[in-house]
Amino acid sequence: MPYIKYCLCVLVALPLGLSAATEGIYSWVDDNGERHFSDTPVPGAKPFELGPINTFNAPDPASVSVQPPAASDTQQSEEPAYSDFQISSPAPDDVLWNTGGVVSVALTLSPRLRGGDKIRLLLDGADVKSYPGRSLSHQITEVERGTHSLRAVIVTRSGKQLATTSAVTFTVQQNSVLNQNNPNNIPAPRGRF
Repeated sequence: MPYIKYCLCVLVALPLGLSAATEGIYSWVDDNGERHFSDTPVPGAKPFELGPINTFNAPDPASVSVQPPAASDTQQSEEPAYSDFQISSPAPDDVLWNTGGVVSVALTLSPRLRGGDKIRLLLDGADVKSYPGRSLSHQITEVERGTHSLRAVIVTRSGKQLATTSAVTFTVQQNSVLNQNNPNNIPAPRGRF
C-alpha cells in the first residue's frame, strides 16, 4: 500500500515540476545590488534565457575496451629493491609456551611496501589465509604444538617474487594436563563406595 501512495505522489508531482521548468524564468536586481531569480514575474524583472542543457551520449559499453593500467614488473625492478626484510618475531629457535595456539608475528621492512606489492606469510610452506597482505604484524591462530617454519615473501600483482625472508623455525609447547606438577591439574573428587 505505501508503494502505491508513493507512485501516486510521484505521478502528481512530476507534471508540476515539468510545468515550472517550461515556464519563463525572471531575473531582477534589488536595491542592494543582489541578483534574484524567480519563476513568477515581479515589477522590474526581465525574462532570463537559459542556455541549452548539457547532455552527454555515452558510448555503448560493449564497444569500449578498458585495459587497467599495468604496473609492469620491469618498471618496478628499476626502483631500488627492498633492502631490509626479515621476521623479527618470533625469533629463530624460539620456544613458545602456553600460547593457546596463537603466535604473534612481526616483520621488519625497509623501504615501505610499494603500492602494487603485497606480502605473503607462509607457515610450514602454506599461505596463512587470515593474513591481510600488507600489515607488518599479525597473529596466527590455531597453531598446533610442535616445531614450525615461518617465512614471508614480497610479491608483485603478477606474482613475481621481489624479496624473501630467511625461514624462522620455532616451537610451540603446551603444558600437559596429565602433568602432576601443573597447578591447573586438580584431581577429580573420588566418591565413597
